[in-house]
Amino acid sequence: IGAVAMLYCRFKRLKVVRKCLGKEEDHTVFKKECVGQVLEMELLRGELKGRRKRRVVRKVMVGTNNQVEMLALQDSSPGMGCYLINQVLEGTHRIRKTGLDANIGIFWTPRHHGIASNKQADKEVKKVAEGNKTGMEGLHFLQKPLPKSRAAIVIQHKKAWCREAQQTLAQSLRFKKAKAIDPNLLNAMKIIATLVGLPHKHASLLVQLCTGHCLLN
Repeated sequence: IGAVAMLYCRFKRLKVVRKCLGKEEDHTVFKKECVGQVLEMELLRGELKGRRKRRVVRKVMVGTNNQVEMLALQDSSPGMGCYLINQVLEGTHRIRKTGLDANIGIFWTPRHHGIASNKQADKEVKKVAEGNKTGMEGLHFLQKPLPKSRAAIVIQHKKAWCREAQQTLAQSLRFKKAKAIDPNLLNAMKIIATLVGLPHKHASLLVQLCTGHCLLN
């Protein structure tokens, strides 16, 4: 999984920077979006070092397709990934130090639809997957591998638990009979979605009818 930032001025691409975070099992989309914004802020800061360029810029627009990250920017309370949010905010402060007096806006762009450079961004992401990354000058915290995301680790554990539960269920003596009634018995998510809106008594009756087994509490 990787992060890509591209700097455009008047629909003309100026610079691009890429960062490989690591395996998809170790990181989340939230982290990717945060790192992408940190890269964007650093690209803009480097472009605004000249006084002449600061006069030209009137508005800065940063697009993201992750609403959780946008909400986290508005919430100053500590939480998971707060060090990434702090780096994004620090990037805006570093831009202000260059003398920029323009508005910096972060907008939600669902799946980046309607963005002219979306296809080009997809190509850059593929380059990251191939190991093609750029330098991280000026961003010391990105020069080292980022810690694994707690949320990503929990997701991997849940997947492992689901696989183990499916294997245990498949080895059950009642499984063949139950599968003849419900071929999707191994798909626990579909079963839960069916039962979650029912009273416990009704859900228990459905399970008994499906499995031919009376649950004992």
